[in-house]
Amino acid sequence: MIKKQNHLKKSGYSLTEVVVASSILLMTVAVGLSGYIFSLKNTYQADVQSELDADVQLAIEMLKKDIRLSSMSLVQYYPATPPYTAISFPIAYDTDGDGMLQRENKYIIWNETVIYHVKTGTPNELIRTSFSPRDNSLDSAARFDQLEYVVKNGGHQDATSKVIFQNLLSWELNPRNGQYNGYDSIHTFDKNVFLGYAFLDNGDHEISFETVEAGQGGGYKIGIDQLMASPAATPREGETLTTKDESGASTQVLLDRQAKGNYQLQFPATEVGDSFTAVVHNDKWTETNFENPASVKDVEIEFNEETTPKDIVVRLSGMNSVWDVENQTASSTYSSPGVALKGTAIRLLQKGDSIANGGFIQSGNPRSRLVFRASTAQALRIGNVYFGASADDESINMGYASTPVQLNLIDSYGNASSALTIPAGHSVTSSWADIAISSTNNYLVSYTVADNPLQDSPAIWVDQNVPTNSAYATARIAFITGGASYSAATLAAEPDNWDTLSDTSGLSIQPSLFGIGLESIQTCYAPTGTFTSRIVDTTLDAPVYEQLSWTQDLPYGTALYFKVRTGNKSDLSDADSWDVITPSTLISAGYKRYVQFQAILTSDADMLKTPELKDTTIDWDGESRLVSIGGSFSKGPDHGVFEVSVDGEKLTSALIVDLEIYKDIRTMNNTIRRISSSQKVELSPRNTGF
Repeated sequence: MIKKQNHLKKSGYSLTEVVVASSILLMTVAVGLSGYIFSLKNTYQADVQSELDADVQLAIEMLKKDIRLSSMSLVQYYPATPPYTAISFPIAYDTDGDGMLQRENKYIIWNETVIYHVKTGTPNELIRTSFSPRDNSLDSAARFDQLEYVVKNGGHQDATSKVIFQNLLSWELNPRNGQYNGYDSIHTFDKNVFLGYAFLDNGDHEISFETVEAGQGGGYKIGIDQLMASPAATPREGETLTTKDESGASTQVLLDRQAKGNYQLQFPATEVGDSFTAVVHNDKWTETNFENPASVKDVEIEFNEETTPKDIVVRLSGMNSVWDVENQTASSTYSSPGVALKGTAIRLLQKGDSIANGGFIQSGNPRSRLVFRASTAQALRIGNVYFGASADDESINMGYASTPVQLNLIDSYGNASSALTIPAGHSVTSSWADIAISSTNNYLVSYTVADNPLQDSPAIWVDQNVPTNSAYATARIAFITGGASYSAATLAAEPDNWDTLSDTSGLSIQPSLFGIGLESIQTCYAPTGTFTSRIVDTTLDAPVYEQLSWTQDLPYGTALYFKVRTGNKSDLSDADSWDVITPSTLISAGYKRYVQFQAILTSDADMLKTPELKDTTIDWDGESRLVSIGGSFSKGPDHGVFEVSVDGEKLTSALIVDLEIYKDIRTMNNTIRRISSSQKVELSPRNTGF
C-alpha cells in the first residue's frame, strides 16, 4: 500500500531569497542616491558658475555705465606704473532734466568722482567709492593723492563705498595706447583711423610717431596720407607737415596716386625705436585738395603734371580742345590720304554739340585757334587758313555766315606766316582768332594744300560715325582742275555756299567720310573765374582769425584775389553776399563761428595765361580742448606697427578691463574645487569735456 504524502505550497520567500533581494535593493538605492547626489553636485556647480558669470557681467556693466559718462583724458590710474589695479574718473549728470549735461563756459560740469579699487583681505573685495559732489578744484596731483588714499585705506571719510563683489581673483586695468598696425599684403590706405584723444591748447603741438614692432612682413615703414589733429576736423595733408627730431630715418614726400592730394609722407623706418615728430597748429584750415567746393565758375580743379612739384591746383578753365577729330570720327589713328590732294581747297564742317544729328563741338572761351597735322607718310604744306561760323546752324551748309577770319600758322620758333610746311607726323597751331565757340552753332574751317606732290599729305581720320554718302559727312573737298574759274586760294576764302558753285567751272565738290588735316579746335582761358570753398566749422563762438595766406603761381598779367566771409549759421545764410565783400587778405567779416573763402582768378589781356592757386590757409587762436587724433595712413607689406604720443604723452583711446572672480566649493571626495569666471572687455568714455 502506498502511503500518500501531502506537499504544502509555499506562500513566501526563503531567508536566502530575502537576504539576496535586500542586498539588491540596498545596492539600487545606493546607486540611485549616489547618482542623485552627483546630480545635485553638478547642479550646484552649474549654479555657482552661473552666479559668478552674472557677477562678472554685472560688474562690467556697472563700470561701463559709469565710464561712458566720463572723459578718457581725465582718467587716473593706480599705482603710478602699470599694471594698474585702481581707477579714478569723473561723471557728469543731467541735473536739470533738459537732456543735456550742465556746462560752465562751454565746459562740462563734473558732478561725481568714482573710484574702482581692490580692498585686500579674506576674501579680496572689488569696491566702488563715490565722492559726490566732486571737488573740481583739485589738480592732477591732488586727484592722484585722493586715489592713493582710497586704495590704501579701503575708502575715505568724505566718500561712500559699496562692495561690488567678494572673492576677487584678479583685476587689471590697462589703457589702450594709440597704436596702429600698418601691415597689409597690398599697398592701400586706411581712412578714418582713430588713435586716441589729446588735449590741445592754442599754438603748436608735437605729434610723435615711433615704431614699436615689425609688421607681419618684417617691415617698419610709416606712411601718413592725412593727419587729423584739429578741433575743427580739418585734415592736414601728410606732405605739408613740418617734421623734426627724426631718428633712424628721414621723412620723404612720395608721389602716390592712391593718396588724397596724390602724395603721402613716408618714414622708411628700419627697426624698433625709429621715430619722428610732426608739428601741428591748433587751429587752422589749410585747403590743399579743394574738395567739395560750394561752387565753381569758369575754373578747373586738376592735378597739374607740369608744376614742380606736381600739385592739385585751381586754375581758369580753357586752353583745351572744344572739338577734336578723334571724337567726331571715333577714330584714334590716322593715315595718309591715298590720293593726290595737291592744289586742292578743303573745307571742313564742325557741328555744335547742341545741334541735331551728331554734334561734337563744345562751347569755349572768347578766343580760338586751330591745330593741323601731317600724315606720317610725308610733309604737308598748307596755307589760306580761314575760320568762321556756318551760314546754317541746322543743316550741312558749306557756306560761311559772313567773311571768315584768316589765320596765320605758328612755327616752332613762334613766328607767324600765312603758309607753313608741317613735317611728316607733326602738328602746328594757328594764330588766335577772336571767335567764341558755342555748342549751338556750326563752324567751318577752310585751307589749301600746296600744289606739290611731296607736300600734299594731311593726316586722314576715317569717320566711323556716319554711313557712306550721309548728308552729315565730316568734310567736303573741292578739287581744282585745269581751266577752273576759281583758284584754290580764292575758293578757300569763298564765303558763299559751296553747294551752289557750278561743276562746269572745273570745281568738283563731294562729301567725304574723313577727317582731313584738322586735328582740333582749341580755346583760350576764361577771362575770369571763381572758386567758392566749402564752409568750415571752427567750433568756436568767436574765433580770432589770423590773416589769410596762400601759395600761388602768378604769371605776368594775371591776378588772384580773395574774399572771406563768416557767420553763426552753418549755411552762412546770415553772412554777407559775395558781391558786397571787398577782396582782401584780412578777415574783417567779424569773429564768427563758420568761415568760407572765395578765390577770384583773372587771366592776362590775351587770355593765354592763368594764375594757379595751390593752397589756402586760414588759422585762428585755438581753445584748450580734447581733440580726436587720427587720420588716413598707408598700409603695405613693408609697413610696421607704430605708436603715437602728443607733446610727450602717449595717446589712450580706451580702457581694457581684465577681471576674474572665484568661489571654492567642496567636491564629493571631500576636496576643494575652485570655480572661476572671467571677462576681458574694452571700454570707451563718450564725453570729451565739452
